[in-house]
Amino acid sequence: MATMVALLATLVPMLLYIDRYPTISPVDEFHHIDYAIRISHGDLLGRGDRFGDEMMREFACRRLDASEITFEVPPCDAPEAELTPEKFPESGYNSAFIHPPTYYMVAAVGGIVGEWFGLSFVSGARAANLLWLVAFIGLVMMAARWLNLSPTVGALAAVVCVVNPGSLHALATVNPDAAGLACGAAALVGYLGWRRSSNLWWLLLVVVPVVVKSTHALASAAALVLVAAECWFARFDDAESQVPTVGRRTALRSLVSRFRPVLVGGIGFFGAAVGVLIVQRVQASGPADVIDQLNRFHVDRFPIGQVLGNVIMVPPLSGYLPRALNTDQIIMAVTLLTLLVMLGMVLGLANRRDPEDQLVRNIGVVALAATVCAGPGLIVLNYGLNAIYVDIPPRYLISLVPLLVLVAAGAFGRVTVTRWALIASIPLMWVTLVHAPRPASAPRAAH
Repeated sequence: MATMVALLATLVPMLLYIDRYPTISPVDEFHHIDYAIRISHGDLLGRGDRFGDEMMREFACRRLDASEITFEVPPCDAPEAELTPEKFPESGYNSAFIHPPTYYMVAAVGGIVGEWFGLSFVSGARAANLLWLVAFIGLVMMAARWLNLSPTVGALAAVVCVVNPGSLHALATVNPDAAGLACGAAALVGYLGWRRSSNLWWLLLVVVPVVVKSTHALASAAALVLVAAECWFARFDDAESQVPTVGRRTALRSLVSRFRPVLVGGIGFFGAAVGVLIVQRVQASGPADVIDQLNRFHVDRFPIGQVLGNVIMVPPLSGYLPRALNTDQIIMAVTLLTLLVMLGMVLGLANRRDPEDQLVRNIGVVALAATVCAGPGLIVLNYGLNAIYVDIPPRYLISLVPLLVLVAAGAFGRVTVTRWALIASIPLMWVTLVHAPRPASAPRAAH
C-alpha cells in the first residue's frame, strides 16, 4: 500500500511537469535527444558527431527554455536545407558522447512507442523516464525495509527524493540524470543485499550506476566504501574470535578471502568505467578540439583556487527552475525541504542510543562525505581526462539523494515533532509544483 501511495504521489507531479514543459531544457536536453534518436536508428554517438535532422527539427519547433541565450535558430516550418548544424548551439557538435548508451536505449524505446501513439519522439522519450521512477520507488522501499524503517517512512523518503525541482526536472526531460535516483537506490540495495546474504551477485547492482552515467558512479563509490568498511571491521572481529594462524601465505590467503567483496566490486567498477572509455574511443569520429565546450572550458593549469569553492554542503534537491516555476513559493519550499533533510541528517548521525542504528549512521557518514568530496573530486577528474574546468552543479550528485534522505527520514520517523514537520513539508512542495502556471504560449512540437 505504501509503495503504491509513493508511486502515485510522485507520478502525478512528474506527468504534470512533462505536460506543462513543452520547451527543450537548457540542461543539455537537445544533446540527449539527438543521442536517443541515433540509438533508435541503431547508431551510437561518437566524439565529433553533429546534430541530426530530427533533433534540429524538434529544437526549431519546441525552442530552448533559456531567454539569456541570444542565438537564433530556423523557424519550425523551415525547409530541410536550412536546418544545418552550424545554426544550432555548440556549432552543432554533440557533447553527450561522454555518456554510456544505457539511458538512451530506454529513451529510444520510449520515443518509438510514443510515435506509435501519435506523440512526438521527445514526448515518448520523456515519458520513458517512468521506468526509472518505478525502479527507484521499488528499490528505495526495499532499502527502507532492510534498514528496519517502516513502510510509511520509506514512502516519505521516496516522495522527498522525487518531489523537488532537481529530481522532477530530470525526470520530466530527456537527460541521464533521470536515472540518478534509481542508480543511487540500486547501489544501496546492492550493498544491503550483500551485507544480508554475503552473496557477491548483489554487487552487480553496485556497479550499475557506472554504466548509466559517470557521475552516478558516486553512489557506487559510496557503496563500495561501505563494503570495504564492513570487511575491514569484520577482519578485527575474526582476529579476536579465532586462534591466530601461522605463516605469511596463510595470512595472505585469509586477507584476500576477507576482502574478496571489495576486490570483486572494485574490478567491476573500474572494468565498467574502462569499458565505457573504450566505447568512446572506438566511436570517436573527430578530434577533441572540434568540441566547443572542451575548448571553452580548457585550462592550462590545475584550478586549485576553485576546488574548495565547489564543495557541495547541502542535499542536492535544488536544480534548474523553468520560468513558470521560478517563484518565491517554490524557492521557499525547496529551502524548507533542504533544511529539514539537513536536520534529519544531523539527528540521524547524532543518535547513538540504539545500537541497531549503527548501519544507518554508517550510510549517513559515507553519503555525507561523498557529497562534500564529490565537487573537488570531479574537478580533478575533468582536469585529468580533458584539461577542463567547469563548476560542478548539484544535479551531478543526484544519485546520493536516496542515501541522504533515507538517513534523514529514519531519524524523523523516531521523533514525533520532526516526523510531522517532514509530513507537512511534502504537501507544501507537492501543491506548489502541481499548481505551477502553465506557460503562456506553448510552442508547437514536432510530430
